[in-house]
Amino acid sequence: MDSVNKSLSVFAILMCLILAYYVKFENLTAGRMSESRKNVLLVILLLYAAFRSYRLYQMFNKSKMKEDEE
Repeated sequence: MDSVNKSLSVFAILMCLILAYYVKFENLTAGRMSESRKNVLLVILLLYAAFRSYRLYQMFNKSKMKEDEE
């Protein structure tokens, strides 16, 4: 089960970073979204990716501690 959680976390982190890149550097929202809204979305995506990265780090540490105990 841990491997599924870790895989989904890595996938979510990658998708957030890829979407953040496209929001910032590509013209996906051509006139439909103001620059300030794009920046807010960018910050939210980056913060979520950072949060998921922290949770993934915690999962790796927790699984490493379990292995050390056994």
